[in-house]
Amino acid sequence: MTRVCDAADVLLVTTIIPTPVGNYELKSCHEGIHSLQPVNITEKNFNPNLSIDIKENTCNSQTTEPIDAKQKLPIIQCLNWLQTYFKNPNDIQKVPVPMICFKTRATDFEKNVWLTLTETTEAGKAITYAELANRCGHQKASRAVGTAMKKNPIPLIIPCHRVIRSDGSHGNYSTCNPMKGWLLSHESKQKKSEEEIDMLDAPEM
Repeated sequence: MTRVCDAADVLLVTTIIPTPVGNYELKSCHEGIHSLQPVNITEKNFNPNLSIDIKENTCNSQTTEPIDAKQKLPIIQCLNWLQTYFKNPNDIQKVPVPMICFKTRATDFEKNVWLTLTETTEAGKAITYAELANRCGHQKASRAVGTAMKKNPIPLIIPCHRVIRSDGSHGNYSTCNPMKGWLLSHESKQKKSEEEIDMLDAPEM
């Protein structure tokens, strides 16, 4: 799922991706995704629109150098993942997580937190900072986990929006706080809808 490269020695491809929650800037190399960061999304202009379709022809490449098939693969993987997430987050477990290429400056602890979060939480289910620290094998590292969430280079795919406070409040979100609530609601609504369909399909006793 992950690899590490020295960004100074590889071609970083930059792609602007329109999504239902705003534009994101994807940086990737032939090994995988380096970052996926929001572009000028604030509390004032946050206006989610699920009718926006994520397609390759709606993206804007910021890289002038020729891009070969190997360099394009992480971009396609990311687009497919995002499209599924916004259309039906319940199906996201069926979609391969795009290859991630962490920069060498990320610490082992941060990588462990990010990967543990990605691999052990499902759409529609929140986890506290303390619970995530415990899953990572560092029971007393809640604050350090919170710091790792702030430094998350690939939000949405590494779902830091699912990490909440012990009192059940959402806490802060680096992009903008309303988005955290919207993402959690988006996932839980889809999950509730799927559960209702399962109940209707269940045989009568």
